[in-house]
Formats: sequence, structure tokens, C-alpha cells
Amino acid sequence: MTDVTNEQLGEIAQIAEQGDPKEARKLLAPLISALPRDPRLLELQGVIRLREGKTDKALESFRAAVAIEPGSARRHNSLGTALLMIGKANEAIPSFEAAVRIAPDFGDAFLNMGGALRLAGRFDEALKAFRTVARLAPKASRPHLALSQTYLDMGDAPGALASAEAAKVMEPKAGLPFTMSGLAKLALDRVDEALADFDESLSRHPDQPQTLMNRASILLRSNRADEALRDCNEALRMMPSLHQAQIAKSQTELVLGDNEAALASAELAINGFAGNPDAYAAKAAALIALDRSDEAREIVWSCLARAPGHPGLTDLSNKLGPSS
Repeated sequence: MTDVTNEQLGEIAQIAEQGDPKEARKLLAPLISALPRDPRLLELQGVIRLREGKTDKALESFRAAVAIEPGSARRHNSLGTALLMIGKANEAIPSFEAAVRIAPDFGDAFLNMGGALRLAGRFDEALKAFRTVARLAPKASRPHLALSQTYLDMGDAPGALASAEAAKVMEPKAGLPFTMSGLAKLALDRVDEALADFDESLSRHPDQPQTLMNRASILLRSNRADEALRDCNEALRMMPSLHQAQIAKSQTELVLGDNEAALASAELAINGFAGNPDAYAAKAAALIALDRSDEAREIVWSCLARAPGHPGLTDLSNKLGPSS
């Protein structure tokens, strides 16, 4: 074997993305055995290993691809993307910096670098990266959506709204710009307008579980818990692994008085992402409603030790008071 086509690699990658990484690994094995120093194969091996949850092995593959082809901006970008996917934003930034140093017009690498900088709390640098993408791709909506999210993280709701409106101009038929403008309006306490934007976004593209989640939060605040629960269930149908939807579902079931269901949903959220303090807050709230305050208190105190100052847990701690 002397070469592997990009079409072959694409087919294997698609199998992995469709949820069968074991089969993808089986198909890749003879190719990588024949061409162990092909950086494309190593990179795909890293993708498959990520899908299998083998993060350390995946990073080994991505780093091996970079070592073989250090002058490739794509290899550095792929390594950075892998690090970002497993929550290592600070470690990802140097890889993206290397990518844009090699290819100063590599818009995707600037976009990824901006995302990593945003998650690392380096907002001004993130804004600069996203503005570079907007300059490189003046008709693209993605950099404006990224700018909008960054402004939201900074607490600059007017800036977030302005960027979302710019994204609408760039892509008038898309739903996501309306989602972002809805989030900005929600931050500005323009609740009815935010709800209208989420409705508009979903009318354009119904398959948006995160937008359904955003709408559910408004419906719950507006005492429309039955509708909020419908949106939570629909979001989970689209993306069963969306643990935030399980948390929102638990909160909604609590409002509806179905405390046992609220506890079950919170436990599903914890099983999906054990590190999320919001899920534990939801479980504690359900336990309180079930008159199991001692169990709730143990959860709250334990989680506050790991996430001090968490608003939901702090409120529950104040509500529970000291052990009797």
C-alpha cells in the first residue's frame, strides 16, 4: 500500500462520528499499520480515540502527527481542537498560536483560538481573534456569533446584541443569530423579545436542542412550566447526552410538584456529567422537596467544598441551615 485517499479517510471518519468508533478503528488499523507515519492517519486515529473516551491516547496520536509534520498549520489546529474538546483551553492556545503563525489567513484556527481564549477568561484577546476572522471572512456569520457570546461572557449585553444583529445580516435565513440575539435580550431583561427570537430561531431550524433549552428557561420564568417541560423533553430527544437539559427538566418537574421525577432527572444529569455542580444543586433541591434534608445538606456541603460560591448551592445552604 502506497497511499490512502482522502475519500477513504472521510468514510472512516463518518463512521466514527455516527457513533461506531470501534468499527472505525477496525477499518483504520490495516491502513495505519501499512503507513504508520502518515499524519492524516494519526490524526484520524486521534479522532477515533476521542470518540472512545481514550483522551490520553488520542493526544498521543495528535502530537505524533504534529511531530511528523511540524510545518502544517492543520496539524497544530487539530491538536488544539482536541485539547479544547477535553476542556484543556489553556493548553490548546499554543497550538492555535502555532497554526496562525504558520498560516496567518487560517480563519478556522483564529476562530478556535478565540474560543480557547474566551474559555480561559482572556476576553480581550478572544475579541481580537474573532475580529481577525471577521476581517478574513467578511461575509461569514460565525465570527459575529463568537463575538456575541464573548460579549455575553463579559457582561456586555449591548455588545452581544450588536454582534448578533450583525450575524443576522450576514446570514438572514439562519436560526442561530436569533438565538444569540435572544440570549442578549434576556440579559437585558427584555424577556418577551427574547422569547420571540427563540421562537423565530426554532421556526427556521427546529433541530436546535440548546435553543429549546433557552426557550424552556424563559417559559419556566413565565410560569409556563408545562411548555417548558415539553421543550426539555424535545431537547433530550434530539440530544440524550445534553445534561443541561436534564437539569432544566429536574427544575421544571420540581415546579410542577413531581418531586420524584425531579430527583430522577437530576441523577441522570449527574450520571451524564458528574462534575457539574448545577446537577447536584438540582438533586439537593429535589431531596428537600421530598423531606430528605439531611441527604440534601450532605450533598450541598460536599459540593460547596469543590465549587465555593456557587450561587445555587449557596442559596440551598442558606435555606437548609446547620445540621440539627
